[in-house]
Amino acid sequence: MTFSSAATIRSSAAAFRRALEMIPRKDRGVSLAEFPHGSCSDAADLLGTYLSERRLSEFVYVSGERQYPGDPTRRSSHAWLEQSGLIIDITAVQFEKVDDPLLVTRDSAWHCSWTLTHRRVADFRGAGSCAGGTLARVYKAAAIRADAG
Repeated sequence: MTFSSAATIRSSAAAFRRALEMIPRKDRGVSLAEFPHGSCSDAADLLGTYLSERRLSEFVYVSGERQYPGDPTRRSSHAWLEQSGLIIDITAVQFEKVDDPLLVTRDSAWHCSWTLTHRRVADFRGAGSCAGGTLARVYKAAAIRADAG
């Protein structure tokens, strides 16, 4: 599979993120209703599928956990994509200290602050989500919008 430039990946990821935002909230399903808040897992899988289907390479779904700031009894989780050392994250903005709605970088101290829990191929169809039908509909709608520009 081809490895694409960070600029090409950024452009495609930005188009897909915009497309997700354009889908009416009621049509996004429960896991993406508050996108980007609480949506990182399914959003990462959807984006990974989109980028792979556009032959931009295969992407790895990465998830991690860390202690919730200010509360030692709570933990937060987060998920993003990686490809050959490149981090792609369309939902990090939901967290404090992150202002960019799209992160595409090879150097992220913020992502390094998470304790990794999972690494696998990013594809919503094999992720084991109980919302498979809804995600398939959201994916189709977002892909069509993203491809249209």
